[in-house]
Amino acid sequence: MSFLSRDWKLAALAGGICLSVVVLSTGTPAAGQSSDSADFAIPGPVPYHSGEEIYRRVCQACHMPAGQGAEGAAKYPAFAHNSRLQAADYPIFMVLNGHGAMPAFKGSLTDAQVAAVVGYIRTSFGNRYREPVKPAAVAEARKTAQ
Repeated sequence: MSFLSRDWKLAALAGGICLSVVVLSTGTPAAGQSSDSADFAIPGPVPYHSGEEIYRRVCQACHMPAGQGAEGAAKYPAFAHNSRLQAADYPIFMVLNGHGAMPAFKGSLTDAQVAAVVGYIRTSFGNRYREPVKPAAVAEARKTAQ
């Protein structure tokens, strides 16, 4: 039996990958910006369009394939059975602005992409929040976030 469990190794690996993506993608904050993680952003457009594809290719490395979240270099919350996803405003805000170890995606995801991925996590992983997430709601949240 290994000293570290398989789940712990996966969580540590995911944490390291996510942190590496944030650090390598963003470099040093611009003059006048703080170095808080929420100020980091993934540069450039993301080429995926369906909520599931965005999740699998962008979010899954930190939040895990079944949305179970992880702990390692940082804590990545679970999406599975998460009551904080009931109102779409919260996950929209988090995707756009980031927080803690999560980078901001407002510069790399369109309103339609944010709506798609938020809609996906709200209807997957045991969540049953069926109210559609509309790009117009993301556009409104984007205005108030700037």
